[in-house]
Amino acid sequence: MTLTHLVLQVIFVSVLVFTCLAVTPYEELKWNRELINNGEPAGVPKITAFRTIVSHDSKNLNVQLPSTIKLNKSNNCVSIAEYKDRFYVGWRSAPSHFASSTTKIYIMSSDNMGEKNWVHEHTIELGVDIREPFFVPLGDRLMFSFFSAGTNPIAFQPKALLRIFR
Repeated sequence: MTLTHLVLQVIFVSVLVFTCLAVTPYEELKWNRELINNGEPAGVPKITAFRTIVSHDSKNLNVQLPSTIKLNKSNNCVSIAEYKDRFYVGWRSAPSHFASSTTKIYIMSSDNMGEKNWVHEHTIELGVDIREPFFVPLGDRLMFSFFSAGTNPIAFQPKALLRIFR
């Protein structure tokens, strides 16, 4: 390695480090440092109002999915939102975690934070893989966005970001 190459590498690394530090707010760096050093960031409240449901425990709950929702083997990519006194859940259901033409996204809601009374709001089925659901409350509307892709389980075939409104 020549001296010129060494000097260029030092300059490149210096610029890279400076750029990362310049675009990262101090508070974010502080949070990351606290997370690493103490196991959790200072000032972030622990959420204790929600209970965690492990899949093998779900049969013991008194929660019933609407009969119109037909789950597949792989249920993932979950989005949750509270909007206008309702609790919304959207998720991907497919034969596996890989791309499939039979993938569906289900959206359901409850008026009591998910304890009971689930309503099947909508099913999205496009004949291609769909995933990455995300709720966005926008004033008096609730936007639901998601990603569509291909059907080949071993290829990344992005198509579009899509959205619907409630």
